[in-house]
Amino acid sequence: LRKFEQALLQKDWEEVQPGVELKMCASPEGKDETFVLCRSEGRKDKEKEILNRFVARLEAGLNNLKEQAEQGRLRDRQKADRRIGRLLERNSRAASLFEVIVTEIGAGKDKHLAVDVKRNDERYQWALQSGGSYILRTNWKEDDPKTIWKRYIQLTEVEDAFRTEKHDLGMRPIYDQK
Repeated sequence: LRKFEQALLQKDWEEVQPGVELKMCASPEGKDETFVLCRSEGRKDKEKEILNRFVARLEAGLNNLKEQAEQGRLRDRQKADRRIGRLLERNSRAASLFEVIVTEIGAGKDKHLAVDVKRNDERYQWALQSGGSYILRTNWKEDDPKTIWKRYIQLTEVEDAFRTEKHDLGMRPIYDQK
């Protein structure tokens, strides 16, 4: 989406249905591809709630780790790094929004860790603004973005129907037993 940032900010969007807007863009590399930028208000709200849930969970976990370090209960750097890694993995949607720095303070028996957590508000704002936006990429020669979007929606409906039928029929996976 960063390659299409300027196009996202422009005003010439077409509404395909209430709450869904489209815009046709040329390939940034000059290839024979067509890009359709899409943004959906419903999807934006959903992605905002999901992101905020991950941010709150990650922030709580990192603050807990920071408090333990301040109380002197966190002394092993490898354990701290592993815990931070697990937190970032579990909350991967929000992981890029935080910078975590672990430093060792003191020496010998007085050695303890300090955990510094910084939230990148610029990235957070970008994530909120770009939420609900997605790109359809095709080599299909079509001038109307509404047609491309409708075909994409039909494709997702067919895939969903096939997935449902497969599940109901119990087609996969097949387990062989002796």
